[in-house]
Amino acid sequence: MDNNPDKQIKGDEARRQIIAAAVGEIRRREGLISKLEQLDESVIVAALRTFESPGGAAEWLICPAYGIGGAIPVDVAETAEGRGRVLWVLGCIQYNIPI
Repeated sequence: MDNNPDKQIKGDEARRQIIAAAVGEIRRREGLISKLEQLDESVIVAALRTFESPGGAAEWLICPAYGIGGAIPVDVAETAEGRGRVLWVLGCIQYNIPI
């Protein structure tokens, strides 16, 4: 961390930056929740079977995934082709098949 007093962030400014970042993250996640609500049932069921818990399934579906090039599964699954890719990756994870 830079100890130069001219470059240090003051408490109020740090608070504003953190709150702005949190608001941005909340808005991003709200968009992902909306996509989860619209997600094809086959993906929901496959994710739950693979991760064996709603929390694990939800986390995987809204976070970047290695098997789909770091993309977010709910984004990829919006198309039929993407849905097939997400289902394929879930099957690989479930049966411990290298991707």
